[in-house]
Amino acid sequence: GSEISALVLEPNRLRCGISWIHFGWTGVGMKDSELSAKCQCCILTLKVLSVRHVLFLATLFFNLLFIAFEIVILKPFLLALFVINEVCVICVLICFDQIDATQRMKNLSERAQRKKEKLEAKFQQVRQEWDEVQGMLDIWNFRTCPSLSLLKKLQTALDNQNRKDSKDFQDKRADPNPAVRVQWMRTINDGISSIDVYL
Repeated sequence: GSEISALVLEPNRLRCGISWIHFGWTGVGMKDSELSAKCQCCILTLKVLSVRHVLFLATLFFNLLFIAFEIVILKPFLLALFVINEVCVICVLICFDQIDATQRMKNLSERAQRKKEKLEAKFQQVRQEWDEVQGMLDIWNFRTCPSLSLLKKLQTALDNQNRKDSKDFQDKRADPNPAVRVQWMRTINDGISSIDVYL
């Protein structure tokens, strides 16, 4: 979060220098934080920045042991190799804050890029779903609703005609003609079929 960004982009971390070791009375113990762990032992405070940092510190320690061993057994060639290796490790540790900050910024950038890609994929999926819903809504507004409205009007007209025929028959003014009714229903069905075809 913001705490990580502030620590990663801290100006002091972008310059070479040993900021991960301090001398002064601190007591004994260990403290963990989101970015590092602090080991306190009397007058020494060692801040472990990452697993890679631990490996370099271990290499520094074992190189010293091998240098002492080579001095004892008098092997100048191997001694020179370990001394050169120790100098390289010390140079890396001196600038390790800068290296670690760069690596953390790279990791944050990659994490942000992956998050961006996930959000873009989710946005495309939601947009596709919305387009489908919008298409169904258009079908409902411009096809289903008009069709239902038309069918309602036809049903009303049919009911009115039934009432009129029934009243005429009771008043004995006219006999209902089934052929007219059949022809009327056939015309209505043909009209509805034509509407479905053109819609």
